[in-house]
Amino acid sequence: MARKKELVASKKTTEEQESVKSSSLFRGSIFSLLRIAPPPEAVDFDSEELEKLIKAHGGQIICSKLLEAIKVDRAKADDEKRTCYVIWWGGYTSSHLSMHPLLAEVQRHDLCDMVHTTPIWLQTCISEQKCATISRYPVLFAPSSWPIQALNHSSAEPVKKKPIRISITGFSGSKRTAIVHLIQAMGAVYDDSMRTSTTHLICREASGQKYEKAIEWKLHVVSVDWLYHVARFGCYGENGKAGFGCECRFSIVTSDETKMIS
Repeated sequence: MARKKELVASKKTTEEQESVKSSSLFRGSIFSLLRIAPPPEAVDFDSEELEKLIKAHGGQIICSKLLEAIKVDRAKADDEKRTCYVIWWGGYTSSHLSMHPLLAEVQRHDLCDMVHTTPIWLQTCISEQKCATISRYPVLFAPSSWPIQALNHSSAEPVKKKPIRISITGFSGSKRTAIVHLIQAMGAVYDDSMRTSTTHLICREASGQKYEKAIEWKLHVVSVDWLYHVARFGCYGENGKAGFGCECRFSIVTSDETKMIS
């Protein structure tokens, strides 16, 4: 039951994406999903939903039959290697790759160009209808050794009292899309248009209409590093103390404006 609750945000995102027309975005690409069982307080993704998205947009899930076909193709001197995207979540270590028999064989015989990435990358690519460059935003798209922490976990007392609602400003393109997907995956509410019930504004810089309104409404105004930090350590931050939080550490509010809202 607990796991079902944790999957609500990511399921909602994938369901919205499924309503988009199928495409050939991933045509010719192979995928493998590697779920390292995350702890209860961490974000989980639904493997079946991710598989549906991949197939709807032209990708193939690796299997024994497909692997044999790849071997035959690779025997042809003029045949180029296909790309195999390995989608990780729950924590990443190279040792887990060797535990997957099909991927171990792909790696051993150098059958594909293996690219390691995340469900956030997959969702972003589908939303943008283009393959985002993983190296451009590694914090969002490269797999990490730690699982993403959920912001709606039952042990997070501040979240129980006041749901986290996040708006963003100053970002564009695939980075903005990826940040939105991360917010939703973590169980927070994303507000496209900022409102008085919004709790946090993630800003690229300390300027703009949203920034000024957030100061007026006394919201938490933070850099995107705050989101990355709580994704790793949870809503209390690295210190892990209830009621401490880490918004002050990543605040981008100027000293004069701090006096105005204090």
